[in-house]
Amino acid sequence: MLYYYYQDAKGEKFTMQKICFDTSTVCSLFDNSTNTKEVVKLFDCFAEKLNSFQLFVSPIFSHEINFSPIELIDKIADIIETYNIAKLPKSQKTDYLVEIYLKEKVLTFNHYFDLSHIAYASIFSCDFFITCDIAHIARKRTIQLVQKINTEQNIFIPDIVTPSIFMEIQK
Repeated sequence: MLYYYYQDAKGEKFTMQKICFDTSTVCSLFDNSTNTKEVVKLFDCFAEKLNSFQLFVSPIFSHEINFSPIELIDKIADIIETYNIAKLPKSQKTDYLVEIYLKEKVLTFNHYFDLSHIAYASIFSCDFFITCDIAHIARKRTIQLVQKINTEQNIFIPDIVTPSIFMEIQK
C-alpha cells in the first residue's frame, strides 16, 4: 500500500490513502439498493477522517452519470463537492491496459467501463478501488487476473474491495 505524506499548516506530516470509486458505488447512496446502508457508512467514515483520504473517480464516471436523471446528477454533484472527489485525468495508458484486460478475458467487452475504472485506479496508483459490483468486479477471479496482468505489465495493483471490506481494513 502506498501512503502519500503531506504537511499541514504547522509542518506536521500526515498520510493519505488514494481511493477510487466506480459509478455504482456513488450511485448506491441514492438508489435504496442493498448496498445503500453500506455506502452511507463508507461515506460517514470519509467524513470522519477526511484528511486521511484522497478520493477519485475516473473520467468514465462522468460519462456514465450523464445518462442519469437530472435529480440524480445534482445529488452526485453535491457528493463530489462535499467530499472533494477529484476526477482523474484522461490517459491513453488506461486504454492500453483495458485492451490487455479484454484480451486476457478479465471481463467481457460488455464490461468495458468496469475495466476502464480498474485501469484508471491502476495507472494512477490508487491504494483502493471501491466497488459495489460483487458479481463482476469484486470477485476472486477478476481480482486475481488484474493482479496477474498488472504485475506482468509492471503496473500498480490497487486493492479491489467492497465498501464493507474497506471499512474492515480501516479498523
